[in-house]
Amino acid sequence: MHDVCTRHGIGWARAETLLVSMNVSSRLLDRLPGAVSGGELQRIALTRALLLEPRFLFADEATSRLDPLTQGEVMQLLKRLVRERGMGVLLVTHDPALAQGMAARRIALAA
Repeated sequence: MHDVCTRHGIGWARAETLLVSMNVSSRLLDRLPGAVSGGELQRIALTRALLLEPRFLFADEATSRLDPLTQGEVMQLLKRLVRERGMGVLLVTHDPALAQGMAARRIALAA
């Protein structure tokens, strides 16, 4: 996370604010990847991407490893960012209920 902030001139306060909104403790960043849960790694990865304030986010199973409560919180954050920033999100998911709750438009692919 520090590397993204340094490389792109992003203040650490902004990173901390986003970490809090993603329900991630900045202390997790001091741990080795093996000492962090899959859900925590996923939220850290999303935080890193969102720090750059993208106009478009391709989210491939972005919440698949999160528990239902955290998944809901992350999806609400993404919805808010879409509204506030005008950010587009292409959400790839196997969860039809998640797609229904998130998407303005949906495409279902079948094998």
